[in-house]
Amino acid sequence: MKNKTFFIVLVVALFVFVISTFSYFAVTGNALRYASEPGDGKKMSFLCKFSVDFCDCTPSRWCINSNSYAWKGQNCVVKTAFCASGQICSNGYCETPAPANSCTDSDRGINYTVRGTVNTTFTSVNGTAYNSYTDYCQSTSMLREYYCNGVYVADQQNVNCQYGCSNGACSITQPKPDLIVQSASAYNFLNNTMILANIKNIGGSTAGQSTTRIHISSIGVSRYLLTPQIVSGGVVQVSANFSLLTSGGVNITADFFNNVTESNEANNFYINYTLLRP
Repeated sequence: MKNKTFFIVLVVALFVFVISTFSYFAVTGNALRYASEPGDGKKMSFLCKFSVDFCDCTPSRWCINSNSYAWKGQNCVVKTAFCASGQICSNGYCETPAPANSCTDSDRGINYTVRGTVNTTFTSVNGTAYNSYTDYCQSTSMLREYYCNGVYVADQQNVNCQYGCSNGACSITQPKPDLIVQSASAYNFLNNTMILANIKNIGGSTAGQSTTRIHISSIGVSRYLLTPQIVSGGVVQVSANFSLLTSGGVNITADFFNNVTESNEANNFYINYTLLRP
């Protein structure tokens, strides 16, 4: 009899507890559930409306498109947001994509006549490596040309430029010569004065035969001197004799008759008023 009474009391007490709990939630309208919030991706607990989402208040995030996402917020109300600039949505979370392996060449491949820069990006378990290589002249005639050899590999080759190398590219036309009067000197002996002039070719190709004029302004006398061909960077000395000179300006002109087509036609002159002294 006592056992039966105890069992009845236990059942009544359990029933009262269930009814009381249900009544509490029914009155307060709250039940503890979980949902995912933006930020560090951790689950955050909050109270959901019992009467609304008793059956569905589970954590949930999803991508709307490549740069926005949605999640269930408090009371399981759907919320949306955009990813930051440069990020993409993946499985409901914004991520910064690893840069794709790449190789780009500003002069579009092997192009000897245009200075280019190759940029490469390569991602591995050790991180992402960025490299840059720019075409350059190893000498006046040798070019180091960089280009892409594959998806992310930079390669190189040495090129012997026919018309010379300048500013990281092969010249496309033959360079011209350029004659100047590099220096001059005068020497007196007996009753004569000898004037010597050094004619230099500072251009990029050989200068053909030309004429150098040495003019003495004080007496109005000129000498025209046949000047042989001069290779690029070469120097030839010419000389002329005059009656003894003690004063007067010396005017020397390289390629006086413009026999040579030069890259600069305005630098052939040399004038010195102190070369001749008593």
